[in-house]
Amino acid sequence: MQRKFDILDGLRGILAVLVVAYHILQIFYQSIARLPLHHAYLAVDFFFLLSGFVIGYAYDHRWQVMSKKTFLKARFIRLHPLAIAGLAMGLLNFVLYNNGSNLAGISPWIILMMVTLHSFLLPYTGMRDSGDQTHAFNGPSWSLFQEYLVNIVYAFIGHKLSQKMLGVLIAVSAILLSFGAYRTNTLHVGWDWTNFWMGPVRVFFSFFAGLFIFRSGFKLSIPFAFPVLSLVLLILVMLPVYEWNGLYDAFCVVILFPVILAIGAGSQPSGNFASLTRLSGEISYPLYMLHAPILSLFALWVHNGPHSSLVLKIGTIAVLGICILFAWLMLHYFDKPVRAWLSGNAGFRQIRPSMYRQFFARFQAYKAPNAPAPRPN
Repeated sequence: MQRKFDILDGLRGILAVLVVAYHILQIFYQSIARLPLHHAYLAVDFFFLLSGFVIGYAYDHRWQVMSKKTFLKARFIRLHPLAIAGLAMGLLNFVLYNNGSNLAGISPWIILMMVTLHSFLLPYTGMRDSGDQTHAFNGPSWSLFQEYLVNIVYAFIGHKLSQKMLGVLIAVSAILLSFGAYRTNTLHVGWDWTNFWMGPVRVFFSFFAGLFIFRSGFKLSIPFAFPVLSLVLLILVMLPVYEWNGLYDAFCVVILFPVILAIGAGSQPSGNFASLTRLSGEISYPLYMLHAPILSLFALWVHNGPHSSLVLKIGTIAVLGICILFAWLMLHYFDKPVRAWLSGNAGFRQIRPSMYRQFFARFQAYKAPNAPAPRPN
């Protein structure tokens, strides 16, 4: 797909970093009301909004020549490798955490069932100390499950809907979203069993709102759009927790986020911002999907202190950097090669030829030291 929405890519990356920072700060703040990034959980709603917009752009015009199976396979290849990587990291973290003490009293069959269901992004709990999460091994998988759900609905029904029907669906979803936000006084919901029903409500409104905006061609343009919109999003997530907090969350999602999306779609970055937005967009998904197991280890280190204030600050900055670097490495050395292999486009060695060929040349030379190694490109 030709890149036309670099600013939207950049905003997705900015929000992914804010989500990671939010989860890091949760280690130190027991109450969301005291946490500086109070509303960073709303990033998930913006991700859903972007997904509807981008999928409309990439697939809406292809349904006359594309089957549902082809679409769902493409989405599986795009999303699932990192989902499995996150599950594997979470499972390893779970087994090793506190020398495996959390395994006590849990049937191996329960563990096997959890791993099997989570491999398909299906929710299941049964693990102590999981906070009643629907995806205990890797928390962010809850939103990917919702993404799969709405992708299936789009494949079978959504792509056929007229703009009028889409508008009706969005209006009903907005009412349900606002009601749910009012009832729970937050949109930090959908990831646990107590308010699991809000997950589909969040994704249905935002995804189909993004699809509606794409189809309508509604775009706005402002100068310096990327830094301005980044600052706006930062301010929105940093505003305090209000008495009517749920309605504030709903206002951001239903009103403000679609406007921000329209501005991002209608503007283009300039100068160095173009490269920054593309890099930011590339690492956003691996950063979001893979950060939780890393932060679990960081939380263990923090709680096994004591550590001085300076050490904790350095550690906090370092773990954020580690998450970003790990996301970049996994993108280039795992996600892209696996997706290319699953697509049948290239083998693992062909994705980054010079790097991989050098590695395999050295490996072959190690196995057969007397044989001449092939020259790397």
